[in-house]
Amino acid sequence: MITCMRTTVVLDEDVFRRAKAAAAAAGVPLSRLLEDALREHLRSHQRQERTRAKRFRMLVFGEKERRVAHEPADFAAASEAEDRRRLGR
Repeated sequence: MITCMRTTVVLDEDVFRRAKAAAAAAGVPLSRLLEDALREHLRSHQRQERTRAKRFRMLVFGEKERRVAHEPADFAAASEAEDRRRLGR
């Protein structure tokens, strides 16, 4: 079962004329051209969202110039160095 929704879309006059001409050249109704373009845009946006979700940026608090690698041994070494610095050893 195919469900369709009617809606009103406000387009710039130039965009409307170019879209109407493109639809005529493709031999499809304007609504089909707009639907296909919107589907492609949403597919592309979904791919970008999946890619963006894989990126990870760690928030760092404290001293900006001091960087710690994100491995357990590095955390332990950094913690020990900080303890020694604070205790003055």
